Amino acid sequence: MLGKCVASLADVAQLAGFVNQSHLTRTFQSRLDITPAYWGKSRYVELIQDANAAMWQVLAVSLQETGL
Repeated sequence: MLGKCVASLADVAQLAGFVNQSHLTRTFQSRLDITPAYWGKSRYVELIQDANAAMWQVLAVSLQETGL
């Protein structure tokens, strides 16, 4: 839910059944050893890197097919 979500962390906490955002953050951090904010940022960077790598891969294949 956090990785692809544009909802606030408070909304996510409520939807997931936590008492509040603080409760979600404490639980998340105790289980994963990082905060939800840090996880979200690192996940975003990972998605951008994956998309960038895929774009370059498609470009390389296209160049090979055209003989450039």
